[in-house]
Amino acid sequence: MQTAPPETVTVAPTTAPDVFAVMREVSKAEQERIRMRLVEYRRFDPPHFCESSTEPGTVEAWVKGMERLFEDLFIPERDQIYLAVHCLEGDARDWWTRARRSRPKDAPPVTWTEFRGMLFDMYFPSSVKERMEDELKKLRQGSHSVQEYFQEFSRLLTCVPFVARNDRHRADMFEKGLSPELYKLVQIQHLSTLEASVEMAMRAERGEVVLRERAEMEQSSDRKRSTESEAGPSSSGRPPRYPRSRFQGRGSFAGRRPGSIRSPGGARQQR
Repeated sequence: MQTAPPETVTVAPTTAPDVFAVMREVSKAEQERIRMRLVEYRRFDPPHFCESSTEPGTVEAWVKGMERLFEDLFIPERDQIYLAVHCLEGDARDWWTRARRSRPKDAPPVTWTEFRGMLFDMYFPSSVKERMEDELKKLRQGSHSVQEYFQEFSRLLTCVPFVARNDRHRADMFEKGLSPELYKLVQIQHLSTLEASVEMAMRAERGEVVLRERAEMEQSSDRKRSTESEAGPSSSGRPPRYPRSRFQGRGSFAGRRPGSIRSPGGARQQR
């Protein structure tokens, strides 16, 4: 008995035009999404950067302004570069155009962290970066609060991010600049991120303030009790605890020789 040959199922191949059509639809959808994102972003008046100056504060202020908007608007990382370059003007926009064209065609997309580093490399001369790197390594809290110290630490680190190898290294650098008292409390925790180290330092600082205020209140109370004790009972305005006898201080028996009495008329008589 002969078996029938298996039926062959013909699958229509996907033609190149069909694939390209799908890609075009995806591309259109992505373009529309990013276009709407840009419209929304511009409503919040993002900062623009067009300076050709190498002044660190100018670049730093723009970077911080952009990052603040990224955080407030929940901008995903894949959109950050696209939105940022739309805020470049003049020499800065020309610089980015040259930098983008010089990248290999198979290079991965530029991340915001990479873009920020490229920007600092362009606008910070080596002498400025070396000076800021030295300042960061020598930075100490001193008499400043933890918040003030962290702000300066963050400012310098933003300008020279290459100084720290990773987040644990950043946390270690921050902790070493704390006051000796706070350093002892924070470094023993072996925290692995800068954010955790900053939070722990602030909590330790608040604890020190509470303990200091408590000690000052106790010292003030001790001084008050000591002053009242030295001033005597009458200083408190309360009657004495042990009132004097009505005979004390009136001379009834004071200076009298044994065996003598005083007559009603005041003459002394001998027994």
